[in-house]
Amino acid sequence: MDEEIFLSKSFDDGIDTKEFRSYLLDEFKKAQENIPCGHFLPDALYMADYILRYKNTDGAMVEFGCYAGGMTAKLSHLAHHLNKKYYVFDSFCGLLESAEYETYDQKYSHLGKFQKGQFASTLENTKSYVSKYGKIDSCIFVPGIIEVNIEKFEENIMFGFIDVDLIPTAKQIIKKIWNQVVSMGLFTHEACIKDYMKEILNSNFWMQNFKCKPPACLSDFVKKPKRMHGLSMAGCLDFLIKQNDVTTKGDL
Repeated sequence: MDEEIFLSKSFDDGIDTKEFRSYLLDEFKKAQENIPCGHFLPDALYMADYILRYKNTDGAMVEFGCYAGGMTAKLSHLAHHLNKKYYVFDSFCGLLESAEYETYDQKYSHLGKFQKGQFASTLENTKSYVSKYGKIDSCIFVPGIIEVNIEKFEENIMFGFIDVDLIPTAKQIIKKIWNQVVSMGLFTHEACIKDYMKEILNSNFWMQNFKCKPPACLSDFVKKPKRMHGLSMAGCLDFLIKQNDVTTKGDL
């Protein structure tokens, strides 16, 4: 999302104000410049705009796979402002196995190659970044194997972001939390990886676990629907749509 567009989309309702969005943009830039990140600033702006749109929805914010805490630091400002719990799940020892996936475009091929131990950041290192560039008091860190720890997680989710890279882990997360999502849907961060999108949108997976067809997916690679409430995706960010109040018309 373009910075000017992000600033212009404020509701000016006393909570989502132009001043607060300007503050977020400044803090996001500091985090982006100083914390190792596997995402770009526009990804965070898309998700910040979404959180502000659904700020009155009861439920927690949840992130799966945080690396060094770049996104955590950014979005913790929203959790603090909105008085939301922000759960952060990660092994804090990098990827637990290697994998190589096919991407939609050759220029993204390097993004489909993962090595065991990649994206490692200790819990202490991650917390130090979030303390300096975010609001760590709003964060609840859940260290360990994500697939194990999520089995104990029962809260409703008003915002969820999956950035775990490995397909089996992503599918296990979706299987566990999809029915806990109480807002429009769920963000993931591997839209450019063809194998990833094919597996998480697999008809058999959704029919077996949820007795339904796969959800519509909003991304720069999976083209339908193209827009949702004025929101459109770019890069590697995608959005699995749970609710039906979706429009494919209009510009940002």
